[in-house]
Amino acid sequence: MFRAALIAAVFLLTVKGYHPVADLLEQPERGGKIWAVIVAGSSNWYNYRHQSDVCHLYHLLIKKHGVHPKNVITMMYNDIAYNPGNPHQGDIFNALHHKSVYEGVVIDYMREDVNSQNFLDILMGKSLTVGSGKTLKSNHKDVVFVNFVDHG
Repeated sequence: MFRAALIAAVFLLTVKGYHPVADLLEQPERGGKIWAVIVAGSSNWYNYRHQSDVCHLYHLLIKKHGVHPKNVITMMYNDIAYNPGNPHQGDIFNALHHKSVYEGVVIDYMREDVNSQNFLDILMGKSLTVGSGKTLKSNHKDVVFVNFVDHG
């Protein structure tokens, strides 16, 4: 019963024009930019969906919402696309249309670089010597979107 109600609610919100990412991304002040930090905080095959969500969101932000790739910071362990359990080596899927969302995703921090200290340093704009080194360089005119996918 709960599942049917949830599906109905999502359908109604979609029909009424509510788009979760679009509605969360406010337009920045004049001269401002949109920044995004998207993180999959888990690893391993059984947490496939977390890394899949990050890859899907990366494409949505850039292709649909016009966020500049240099303003998107990604953190994910990156152990799914070529995992021995993946029957589609090199691909990650996120929706029923069976199109890989892995291709083209720039992963700034992977493996042991995906940790709480680096996440906090990225948010605070501190310099990092691991991964791509990319951190938030936002100002008061910018909008910062943070999406952390994990358990709990």
